[in-house]
Amino acid sequence: MASTQNENAPPGNPEPAPKPVPKPVAKPAQKPTAKQAGARPTTSAKSTTAPGTSATPVTSSSANRSVTKQVLQGKNDELQDENARLKAQLLQANDARKAAEQVARDAEAAKKVAEEKISSGGRDLTTIPKPPASEMNQGDRGRLMRAMQLEEDKPQYLAIQATVHELVIRVGMNLDVPYIKQPAELLGKLFKLSRRRHPYLERFQSDWPTAELTKQFLQNKRKHSNRKRKAQENDSAQGGSRKRTKSDDVEDSDEGEEPDDEQDEDKDET
Repeated sequence: MASTQNENAPPGNPEPAPKPVPKPVAKPAQKPTAKQAGARPTTSAKSTTAPGTSATPVTSSSANRSVTKQVLQGKNDELQDENARLKAQLLQANDARKAAEQVARDAEAAKKVAEEKISSGGRDLTTIPKPPASEMNQGDRGRLMRAMQLEEDKPQYLAIQATVHELVIRVGMNLDVPYIKQPAELLGKLFKLSRRRHPYLERFQSDWPTAELTKQFLQNKRKHSNRKRKAQENDSAQGGSRKRTKSDDVEDSDEGEEPDDEQDEDKDET
């Protein structure tokens, strides 16, 4: 029947040709995933290789680390060299400072010696040892003053004597205790303060004039204390009936003063 229709179709309109049927495109076979295959998925390392370049070999990373280590080592060596240089400069500066301080001390000492020589009238300023006992016992009064080479400068001797008396009390010595039993630290402090007050004493070995003045002072103090105690005992024994004499009043009035060491020097010195 189809052919009949074709034959009866008008001659001017030919029948259009049938359209070609597209062929089915076969999909590419998908690979099974790691989960489907039962295998543990692996994480692939991200590539840091730029497109179009080959992967960097492992030896290049080791070379970079080696170069970095060498650079750091070089910096460390430079810092150590700089540190050593600065230490050397510091030592030189310290040595120079110490040398300058020593020069200043020497100059001050020389100045002090010159001033002492001028003030002492040109007397010998070398260290003076303690004279032997036989020499110390020669003569009448003023033996210690002569031994200190101050027989022509009695005011200075009396000033030194007064300073020693003051410092004995200031440093806290027990006036009832003999010199030989006084603490060494108190004696050392007494000697140091005496030299500071009177630089003239620096010329004597082992501070022997200061020691002698201290012995006299302590001995006279003990004598004064003993006389006062005996007087009080006599008053108590007599029931206070004894009348006070003029000498008692003088002794009480002189309680805060020191006896004249110059007068007792002949008896006290050994």
